[in-house]
Amino acid sequence: MKAKLYSLITSLLIATCITSYGQEIVNEFTILKTNKDFWECNLFENGDGTLMFRTLMFNPNTYDDFQHLFYKLTPEGEVLDSLIIDAYADYDYMMRDPLHKNSFILTEDRWVYDSIDSLYTACLRMVFIDSHLNINNDIIVPLCDVDPSVYYASWAPWFIDPQNDIIVSFWTDNVHHFRRIGLDGTVKTATDGTALFEPNYEQEPQQPGGDSLLLYSEMGFGTFSQSPLTYYLLGGYYPTSGPWPIVGYFFDADFNLIDRHVYKQFDENIAFDGGNNEHIVPLEDDTYLIAAQTSKLSPTVGGVGVAKYDMNHNPIGASPMFGTNHCYPQQTIIEGNNAIYQLYDIGGGWSTHKWGLIRLDSNLNIDWDIILPENQIYAFFGTSMIILKNGAIAACSICRKNMRYGATIVILHDDYDNTPEMTNKKCPFTIYPNPVKDQLTLRFDDGTEPESVELYDLAGRLVGTKSNGLESIDMSAMPSGMYMLRITMKDGTSYHEKILKE
Repeated sequence: MKAKLYSLITSLLIATCITSYGQEIVNEFTILKTNKDFWECNLFENGDGTLMFRTLMFNPNTYDDFQHLFYKLTPEGEVLDSLIIDAYADYDYMMRDPLHKNSFILTEDRWVYDSIDSLYTACLRMVFIDSHLNINNDIIVPLCDVDPSVYYASWAPWFIDPQNDIIVSFWTDNVHHFRRIGLDGTVKTATDGTALFEPNYEQEPQQPGGDSLLLYSEMGFGTFSQSPLTYYLLGGYYPTSGPWPIVGYFFDADFNLIDRHVYKQFDENIAFDGGNNEHIVPLEDDTYLIAAQTSKLSPTVGGVGVAKYDMNHNPIGASPMFGTNHCYPQQTIIEGNNAIYQLYDIGGGWSTHKWGLIRLDSNLNIDWDIILPENQIYAFFGTSMIILKNGAIAACSICRKNMRYGATIVILHDDYDNTPEMTNKKCPFTIYPNPVKDQLTLRFDDGTEPESVELYDLAGRLVGTKSNGLESIDMSAMPSGMYMLRITMKDGTSYHEKILKE
């Protein structure tokens, strides 16, 4: 009996630690220190292993003098070449040219005013640039004329579809416009309609103050299915209170509206809370993901989550909610083994930010999550992430220090699939008691010091934190159940331990 009691006490005091391996930041640097502000940035890898960086600069005081800046640089941060192109507007996207290896297409909207006919002409500009920063073509494509008395335009992100056409979406007043444009500048399909502004009240709640549906300009837009070819567009309602539902619109290849679906419930007791960078990512197994802000009403806490659906919009599962209030999903990348990488912003608004990077498996379980170097990141939409040919992850974001603007690039090596996921070893600390009723205590070995101690519930919400050598977290008022304790040491080693609250 005494031996069994000693064994039980020892197991509670000296927990078997779970140590995450494989996430190593191999390089981090800042390029371009200037007094000009940045609007967004893109990052690509060239065939020779160099990087292509692009950003839109402008005068932060007058909000004019737009310019596109391109850098060709090494993964170590050495700038090899640069290019500046005058810009016409602040809606712009850079994409790979599918017909020419190691070439890119810079696209932006351009408005031309005809004073005789009193009309604006919405145009798409297409600039073709190779990896050596040579401009091979610069095309202006007229899209439609707009009466200035009702002139208001909001653009959704445009993209290149599986047929190698550029798909453009924008709306003026209560008219939505789709354009399919060939890479030679030919407008192949032009559709204008009001279907998006006619709510279906059997499925969608009526808005206060009118019947029109207000669409978010930050919405996701892209290919939903390649067979048959369909597209999605995300919008939503502005309710008087509570989370903002997400509305998904689905179109056939000729841009006829064929389906719509309202996404309200993320998981039990947690709702979707749209309006900031939500997006859809199709998977290979006839499913798709939605990455979005999420929110629990009571108590009011928020974060980011990833939910999975089949192609008929039936929910399959959801990840734990990760991050905290004022976190925004930025970008989701699916690797060939169905590893899901989600880059998200921590902070919100225009204050100092941090990046969060999380890896999920195909069942939306969390493999690992880390906080990347912040370096005074300040814009929640100015990020880009790519997977390099060597398997490393490269991410860039706008940063600001002492009113000097730049871009931070972080390269992270993920060896999760090539090294043991977890290892059991003696921890440099003890945890007691576990299970716990009131106070959870940690005592660290001599010579060791934690960088952070964080306690999360199973929905991924941060519910407790400490930073001293002798930790004590008050769990007396917390609901009974399982929690996850994450301890990060000064050397970057991360430990995770399950805590049972009685």
